Amino acid sequence: MSRMTKSFFSGAVAFAGIGSLALTLACGGNTTTTQGAGTPDPGAVSFLVTDAPTDTWSNIGVIIRKAVLIPAGGTIAQGVTVYDGSTDTTKLNLVDLDELAELLGTAQIPAGTYDRLVIQVDGNPANIDLIPADGSAQIPAGQIIVRGADPVTKLVTLPVTLSSPLVVVAGQPNAVQVDFDLGHPLFVVAHNIGGTTIYTLNFQVRHKPHHVLNQVYLRHMRGQITSVAGDAKSFVLHTEHGKDKTLLVDATNKSLFFDLDVAPVVPNASFTVPTTLTATKYARATARFQADGSLTAVRVWYSADATKLPKWMPEGHVIKVDTTLNQLRVLRENGVPANIQINANTQFFFQGGTTAIGTGTSFLANMARGFKVNVTVVDPLAVPMVAASVDIHRGVFEGDITAADTTSFTYSKRFMDATTDTRTLGYDSTFSWWNFTFPTTASTDKAAFIAKATPSVGPAARAASTLTWLNDAWAAKVAVFLPSQLSNGLQTVSGAYSGGTMNVTYTPDGATTPVTLTVKLNTTAGSMPLVTEFSKAGMIVSVTPLTTEAQWTAKLVTDAKVRVFGIPDGTGKLDTYFINIFD
Repeated sequence: MSRMTKSFFSGAVAFAGIGSLALTLACGGNTTTTQGAGTPDPGAVSFLVTDAPTDTWSNIGVIIRKAVLIPAGGTIAQGVTVYDGSTDTTKLNLVDLDELAELLGTAQIPAGTYDRLVIQVDGNPANIDLIPADGSAQIPAGQIIVRGADPVTKLVTLPVTLSSPLVVVAGQPNAVQVDFDLGHPLFVVAHNIGGTTIYTLNFQVRHKPHHVLNQVYLRHMRGQITSVAGDAKSFVLHTEHGKDKTLLVDATNKSLFFDLDVAPVVPNASFTVPTTLTATKYARATARFQADGSLTAVRVWYSADATKLPKWMPEGHVIKVDTTLNQLRVLRENGVPANIQINANTQFFFQGGTTAIGTGTSFLANMARGFKVNVTVVDPLAVPMVAASVDIHRGVFEGDITAADTTSFTYSKRFMDATTDTRTLGYDSTFSWWNFTFPTTASTDKAAFIAKATPSVGPAARAASTLTWLNDAWAAKVAVFLPSQLSNGLQTVSGAYSGGTMNVTYTPDGATTPVTLTVKLNTTAGSMPLVTEFSKAGMIVSVTPLTTEAQWTAKLVTDAKVRVFGIPDGTGKLDTYFINIFD
């Protein structure tokens, strides 16, 4: 199997055929709602999107067509549109959004309690970008299959149960935030069918409750200035998603403005919009919510030439740490990496902290691929650019766990360029672990963690940890066990499915002797694995979800050819997350 199977997805289970709901969802604008007799006064609700990281893809570009909030106890027909992207032509690159929130829109929603959300994603392969992080070409639309896409509308309709109800109060701002989790091996799954590699996308989302609104960390807004207020204390940005956003100048701390059409470029701290920032100019801005739901500009870069803006944005995922040349290679959102030179004066910070956690080239030993960083450069026109500071938005280690004891555990990850990264982590004082998609079962039992992390049979345990800087070293705050595949080759069902288990025989990668492993299929609604049958007749590939035990019994029979993904359960068996069946 291609290493593209190492891309990720998560969230609530998508249901086949639910795409027909697209025709019945309530319609509505993005900034207003119709008020009839007896309708509660509205409150402003912002729709935010985040994701978890992946180092396999540089761009997973999608268009979100609609988001509808459902009242508690209500029906889909009673839903209220919180975001309408029906005319949007700009794809949202999900890879950019770990630890950042994309503000897609804000709507006036009737006061009340909402406990569900329905998301519609454009499932037309022609409207999807899928670009590997290794620099290879974009995957052609003809090689992409979107699971759950309605055959007529091409929309994928995803129901999301809010982990806590959204209470909308008249006149008060609020937000609903969803997460596309790219940190799962099944977001994009590659299969070789008839000599052609087919990539199956599984669009699924989960609710990610926001904390205090003014603490949400927003992604840069991009677009074109449409107007500047007469008192020069605000301006309107028409975003790339077709929405108008009013940004206020910081009346307390001043906003920083950068005119990219003047050399040298220097920051202009101001309580008012500079006279050179006029309508029709292109801008990119960092903004933050205020307690009243308004947006205040923190930094604004602007130019009459839209192509100048990306040159000032060395922000993204680290794809290479070069301790010989003392450089970081940062993959920017346009897919073009930036080489960032680290020198003796470069300071490193963690999540916006004001005290540096390290200085100089020696700190590169603590950096790793997959980290998300924001770099402040000395001169953006220099080649390579020199970092004045590096703010680490998110540190994460992941891979196969090769050792674990009561004081530390070790990750080993092999990249597509055949290099291997090995990292040993201590435990944070609040360390906890859980199986992917089951955070409510989080445990602090370290002995149970070690048992799952070091299985005696079957595949190595695979996990991911978010990091904290503790005592001058990285420590694991959490460990989330991720599904891994049994082997690159096909596996054979050697004991037919019955009563929640079956036996699978396979030859582990690099071995010559077959082994047999018992795999478990959870039959609890909402926790069932995704079982999918793939078949090909001529040039037509059919993808059939199998969602009942009766279908599993009929298809998971002795000698069936499968690919199984799962997590070791700590007792010598495998908890199955995903099974592909091949005719």
